Amino acid sequence: MKIPEDFASALLDLEIDFNTKGGLQRFKTIGDFQTWLNEEQEFWSWINTPPANSHHSHLGNMISLFMQFDHDCRSHLDQSTQRWNQQRQKITQLEEAAKDPSHSNEHKESISQQITQLVTEIQTLLDQLRVQIGAFITSEILSSRNHLSRMEPYAQFVQELAENNPEEAIYALDQFILHEQRRGEKRSCEHSGRMMAALHLKNLHKKIRPDQKAFEKAIVTWAKELADFKIRYQAQEAEFSEISNRHGNADTAWLERSDKMAEEFAAMRGQSELDLKSLKDTYETEMQLKGPLLYWRGKRREHKEQIGKLKNWAIFAAITGLIALCLAAWGLLPENHPAATVPWRQIGFFMLASTFVLWGVKLLVKLLLSHIHLYADAREREVMISTYMALLRRDGLSRDDFAMVLAPIFKPSTTGVIKDDGGPSSLGDFLNHLTAGKN
Repeated sequence: MKIPEDFASALLDLEIDFNTKGGLQRFKTIGDFQTWLNEEQEFWSWINTPPANSHHSHLGNMISLFMQFDHDCRSHLDQSTQRWNQQRQKITQLEEAAKDPSHSNEHKESISQQITQLVTEIQTLLDQLRVQIGAFITSEILSSRNHLSRMEPYAQFVQELAENNPEEAIYALDQFILHEQRRGEKRSCEHSGRMMAALHLKNLHKKIRPDQKAFEKAIVTWAKELADFKIRYQAQEAEFSEISNRHGNADTAWLERSDKMAEEFAAMRGQSELDLKSLKDTYETEMQLKGPLLYWRGKRREHKEQIGKLKNWAIFAAITGLIALCLAAWGLLPENHPAATVPWRQIGFFMLASTFVLWGVKLLVKLLLSHIHLYADAREREVMISTYMALLRRDGLSRDDFAMVLAPIFKPSTTGVIKDDGGPSSLGDFLNHLTAGKN
């Protein structure tokens, strides 16, 4: 919004229909209303000059109320002018500061926001002034009848009387105001009768001539308004034609854009459907593999726990068996015996005890080795299933690539028991192993 430098040039855009009291008045700017107010004040200036001011004291209240309209209007104009000048000066200073190249962009943005806020305040000021002026004219001229407009026939009649006898014009003005204020009351008959008598005494043609003058001035005003309406109509017609042309261009551009967006949306929809199908397949496959993955993960943990337990038991059995064999050898085998005899009974008991001890240790070792192999197998399958699930999320993989991963995953599982990995089943086997090792 462009703010003019002069307050009188500010846009007011106020229209008031005085009807038979002056026709339609349009104030485009503050200056138009000031001009109208100055003409009104000049028209009634004779009221406060001799001999018009030499009236009875009871008319003083009417005169003060009559002139209060001009005073209130100018008071609001003066207040609005002061506020306007203050805000306009701030806007000018901020606009000069915004042109300074030394300021940063953030500071210029802050200045722009301040200017926008001041412009909004000025627009609010103009809106308030428009409402106040409209309310004054409606209440003081159109409704309560405390003031007359110079365009009214009554005002023209009073003005004509004032040219010859200002004192008589004051009483006529008072009579007109009383007549309008008390219209509808019983005393209106009194005012009407007195007015008709006065017109008869003053000749009737004196009322006709002011009416004719007022009508002639109204014709001039209506001619100006008609010309103004014609200019506004032509401007609005040109603006409408321009808007119609822009609308046609915008309609064509929108249709082209709509077709293009429809094509892009169809392509995006097709791609989204493919992505959704691929995601669905991947999800279903992962859900199918989630069971085997959890199974082998549980198996791996189970074998790991068994390995720890069996390791402790194997160590404990080996130490216990060694102690038992030492005690058996100490208790059963004699230190000295005759050369001609062999202690078969002691040797038999010692062989039987050593067989059970070595068999137990061998069984624990076989179970330990079995769980170690099964733990490694479960760990490998878990890693391969996780790798396969990761490959499902990637594109560009063929069936052969998946076959290379699936073959090791779904191969038969072994028991984990490996032959000849355990200890000797008897003392004889143990001695055979030692003899074979030496040879």
